[in-house]
Amino acid sequence: MQMRRRLPTAAMFIILLTIANGCKKVEPTVQTENGPGTQMNASISAVPIPTYPLDWENIAYMPTPTGSPSILVPWASGSNKQIAPEVVNDYARVDGWELVYNTFSTSILSNELYFILYNKYRGILKMFYYVPTNANFITSTNIVHKLGIEGTYANSASSPIMKFAASPIVDYDGKMNQASVLEPWQVARATWYAFEYELAYDANMANQSMATCNFLWPVTSNDVTKVTINGQISGTVNGSMSAPGVDLTVSPNFNSSSTGDGNIIIKGNSDVEKVKPSITTQLFNSLKNLVTKKLTGGLGGIVENLFSGIFGGKSGNTEDNVNLKINANVSLEGSLTSNFLVSSAALSIPGYNQSNTTGFVPAYNSPLGVFYISNKPIVVETEHIIPEEDPLGGGTGFGKSQFLYTIKSGSLNLQFNPAVLAIANIQNQKAEVIVNQTMYTQVGRLETIGDKNYFTGIRVGSDQYASTVVGIRVSFDVVPKNGSKKSKIVKTFKANMEHVTVVNPPGQEEW
Repeated sequence: MQMRRRLPTAAMFIILLTIANGCKKVEPTVQTENGPGTQMNASISAVPIPTYPLDWENIAYMPTPTGSPSILVPWASGSNKQIAPEVVNDYARVDGWELVYNTFSTSILSNELYFILYNKYRGILKMFYYVPTNANFITSTNIVHKLGIEGTYANSASSPIMKFAASPIVDYDGKMNQASVLEPWQVARATWYAFEYELAYDANMANQSMATCNFLWPVTSNDVTKVTINGQISGTVNGSMSAPGVDLTVSPNFNSSSTGDGNIIIKGNSDVEKVKPSITTQLFNSLKNLVTKKLTGGLGGIVENLFSGIFGGKSGNTEDNVNLKINANVSLEGSLTSNFLVSSAALSIPGYNQSNTTGFVPAYNSPLGVFYISNKPIVVETEHIIPEEDPLGGGTGFGKSQFLYTIKSGSLNLQFNPAVLAIANIQNQKAEVIVNQTMYTQVGRLETIGDKNYFTGIRVGSDQYASTVVGIRVSFDVVPKNGSKKSKIVKTFKANMEHVTVVNPPGQEEW
């Protein structure tokens, strides 16, 4: 189609992986006044273009040119969509959603039809993507998508922005530039999809530009033929899954036994029901309890049985609204069939000066993410040695040891996004140590996370043998100042270990 002006994809590089030719490199193409497929010199001067406005809450149809097919908004009755109800119906401004990008317009029809919202109370970036009626794609069993960062800052530094999306246990020292998710949905024409990622606050992002750090958001299709979750084998993908550090848009083959646990992603009760055929009854019951316990109701419940999650934040009570990553031993087998849809759109990241951005700039330009940590926290392992009388009359000698685990004072420092503090209060901050269960662990609260047992608490102890520290779990409420529903955020961080030895008076045990 001949276009009168540059389409919204003018700022976006399109990278196609041609599977049959072994990942052949394709030069970026953009839409220009000369028509589709025109090559553009990468050294072109920066020309920021405002994102098309979108009053998404107060429309029934998406804005499109006269004569184009009508497109209902994704949450409308009669709209074709493959999106969990808890996700598609969570879009209200009063709940913190802001428009970031939009390609829908009444003047031109983009080749890529999507809009992106961001929740400033929960730190979630969500893309609603529409596959048009004339789309060309290869039929697949499911969709894989990835959100990553690229550029000199992303490659040389350790931006934390993708760390919450990638793993339920966050390593301050680790580098994580992307997160990818395998979805159960099939590709269909004239259908809406939604992709979500939780972001961490990066205090250094304000010093960057699109040249040093930008988002890359590819979507691919694949054919997964075998799924194994904690030993349960299935021939189909029944839920959303991810693998920390693994790019599933390159290959869907993944074995957590060699790379670490994968994650089951739960957005609400409907996701729990979908994944039920692929998991054990114990894990199903655990997930069901997490979704329905309503941690943000009343005084709030006890945070347990998870490493990472977001609860509440949505007005109304139509769905149990959560965002959970549950550790599981996951293996996938299959093949990548085609790249399609967004095809690796390069997007400027909100939070930095956009004057040097070429192409479309975000409508919302405050820093992303709710919080992060300013340093790696420390868990103190205090070994209490209890002297005992020698039963053979040899006097008092070293007897048994007891190990106590606590958070070192002053070592856990949460760094909150100033943009969040301006609109919300942070309340009910808590922090607990998590250790692996041993047959000698005696002090703490027993929890089952995924299919494994742990002990948690502000002080956790074990007899005779040391435990393995998993990390420090923090939780807090984000309470909007405008009276909107609060959210509870839960995150677990890996910690350094500091060992201290104490010799107790003879016969005096620590507990």
